[in-house]
Amino acid sequence: MNLGDYNLVKDAVIARLLDSVNKNNVVELEIAYAVNDAWNEFIDVQVSDFFEAIVKNSLSQLKGIESDSSANLRKRWAGVSFRRKSWLPPISVLIEFDSADYINPIYGVSGLSENSSQAKNKPSIPHAVYESLKMRASTVDLECIAEKKSSPHWPLYGFIPGLRNLNKIDSVLLMTGQKTFKNENLVQLLALDVINLIDLVDGVESAHST
Repeated sequence: MNLGDYNLVKDAVIARLLDSVNKNNVVELEIAYAVNDAWNEFIDVQVSDFFEAIVKNSLSQLKGIESDSSANLRKRWAGVSFRRKSWLPPISVLIEFDSADYINPIYGVSGLSENSSQAKNKPSIPHAVYESLKMRASTVDLECIAEKKSSPHWPLYGFIPGLRNLNKIDSVLLMTGQKTFKNENLVQLLALDVINLIDLVDGVESAHST
């Protein structure tokens, strides 16, 4: 459905609901409310399945990696993380939501620099390790990040184009593979990026442990 057809359908639904109000048609209003409520629960299932698929595709090609996902993915900072026990805490490869309700999923390598003003009461990593992660990030091939960024908490992070709000139908189509990302399946591309990011961390950890 193109945008023009979508807007026509939406306008028709709104008109029908307004007509239901004018005619005191409570049943139709209750049905509309139930459909809206069902969509939210449907999105919960799709997002959970999406993360599970990324984990499954990533871990099938890796050994010694632990993954952890949030029970309530609608919360801010919820998501899924990947790490080895041997990595310096709190380094992890992370996919999480920058806002609540599945808004702005970001991913990359997470690890707070000890030089940050925010590191006083939080686990942090040596600044030299942070800088190494940031430097190597500029050379790693990633399929799903349009623009590589960094912050005190993230030596590398980025947003996924076209996946800024997972409640939208276009996002659902991407998550379920019914719509392609760069002519490929998004789950498979994200899993490949996770593997490449884990290799990046492994390389930095090895260099700083010798």
